[in-house]
Amino acid sequence: MAGTYEPRHGDRVRVEGHGINFRGQTKSFAYEGVIDRPHPDLPGFRLAGGINVVTGEPKTSWFSSDEQMNSTPGYGQTTWPI
Repeated sequence: MAGTYEPRHGDRVRVEGHGINFRGQTKSFAYEGVIDRPHPDLPGFRLAGGINVVTGEPKTSWFSSDEQMNSTPGYGQTTWPI
């Protein structure tokens, strides 16, 4: 179902995926929160009042669009409304 949902301002979403951290290790992630603004430089958005689904830690974070992440080698992401 990737690519069928277009995230919008005010949507409550879950973002799951994997990426390469600053140590060069591939790490998985899962966050839930509300989209409060578009990314300033890339297709994407800021997830405000987010929570790390695994650890329960609060986190406000920037995300590239699913299309951008999935076209970058070593990265992958799916966003959907909750």
